[in-house]
Amino acid sequence: MIAISGTSSVATVMTALQMTAFAIERAAFLVSSAK
Repeated sequence: MIAISGTSSVATVMTALQMTAFAIERAAFLVSSAK
């Protein structure tokens, strides 16, 4: 894990959270569709 000082690290974290949230929503949608 490389620590980046400044706003770039914040943007990286926010992007990672968005990607994770999207993946969770996608997985939940697929699971609900499979039922």
